[in-house]
Amino acid sequence: MKWVLFFAFAATAVPASAVLVAAGGRYRAVMLAVLAVTPFFGDLVNVNIMSMENYRGPDRGFEISMTDLLGLGMALGLLVRPTRLRRWPPGLLPCLLLFLLASLGLVLAPRPLVGAFTLWKALRLFVLFWVVFELVEQGIDHTWLLRAWAALGCLSALLVLKQKYSDGIYRIMLLFDHSNTVPLYLNLVMPIVLLWALAGPTPRSALDTWLGTAGALGMVGAVTMTYSRAGIAIAAACVASVLLIASIRRPTMRSIGGAMSLSLLGVVGLALVSDSLIARFLDAPKSSEEARHEFNVAAADMASDHLLGVGINQFSLVLTEDARYRRGIEVMANEEEAGVVHHVYWLTAAELGYLGLGLFLVVLGRYWLLAWQVGLGGSGLASFTGLGAGIGFGAVHLQGLLEWALRISPVSYQLAIVCGLVSGLAVRRKRVRSMGRRS
Repeated sequence: MKWVLFFAFAATAVPASAVLVAAGGRYRAVMLAVLAVTPFFGDLVNVNIMSMENYRGPDRGFEISMTDLLGLGMALGLLVRPTRLRRWPPGLLPCLLLFLLASLGLVLAPRPLVGAFTLWKALRLFVLFWVVFELVEQGIDHTWLLRAWAALGCLSALLVLKQKYSDGIYRIMLLFDHSNTVPLYLNLVMPIVLLWALAGPTPRSALDTWLGTAGALGMVGAVTMTYSRAGIAIAAACVASVLLIASIRRPTMRSIGGAMSLSLLGVVGLALVSDSLIARFLDAPKSSEEARHEFNVAAADMASDHLLGVGINQFSLVLTEDARYRRGIEVMANEEEAGVVHHVYWLTAAELGYLGLGLFLVVLGRYWLLAWQVGLGGSGLASFTGLGAGIGFGAVHLQGLLEWALRISPVSYQLAIVCGLVSGLAVRRKRVRSMGRRS
């Protein structure tokens, strides 16, 4: 049945999205908004070709999702009606070098097919990034994108109520496989939405203000109900950063009043769930921290032993089959299939070597810096979007010290979309300023 739904969606979504994007105007903005929310529903309409569902690594087949299908159709629409198509988006060179290094490492990898799953995902991420970049650079109104994220936050709040109080789920997980995915997915865009709601440029509708505020609160509430200790702390830091920036950059009744109201709501909300939060922080099993440390050590050993790492998406395989790296594993020693190190940077070092880790950090840092450049370079909607993205990037990269969920498809998609957004805003601003100087 799932294959029938997939082919039906592909047969309609690809040509429809191509036609709408080729038509231009508001259709492009609406399609970008639709594209941006599809990773949230990824598992509803997606397939895995050559699936290896029992594998414990991040990628377990040649996945194709609704995000990929819409991205493909939109890319075709852009190519049908090429308007100033750029061939070299910002940051593409280190991304290309990282891809080539990962491809080269598969030559010596124990199971190249498993690594090919991740390379396939990298190609899909590039298409998604390029589509978002082109649309934004060409001047569409990305307010529709912000509205879509805000609506997603409201939907998250409704799902929290259902899962928490109707289904009796202790740590909610929305539509993802695990609750730990939720903070990385939502904390990346929550600061963008909240800053837009509190300090975005006027004129604007009151509906946008209420939608943005409600959406951001829904995201914070969803993160809180995962009881992820790091996720909650980082979400709180994001909210505090947004309130500070909003009060400084646009000290209006809306921003200051919003900051005071949200602070009060935060205190009340924490009081309501304080018992569960305190229990989560105080009673977390010590074995969890010990297991993380053991996996980090194993990853460091792999990085030291292999110049190019053990191969992309191969960490779980190598840790399972190579006794040299399992000798320090005690907490999870009884598992037949080893999991993934809960540290995206050690995971990258293990699979791509320290050279690959360096390139990975360059890629992440390039778009993080670009976000702050956009944010500090003006005072309009683009500026506040850049500032929010800068906070969101910081949240995701910081939580990477404790999680590998950045490698999960929905979070990777979300990151590619935000990278495309800030890249498009940066290039568009540079082009406008260049035209102004020439005139």
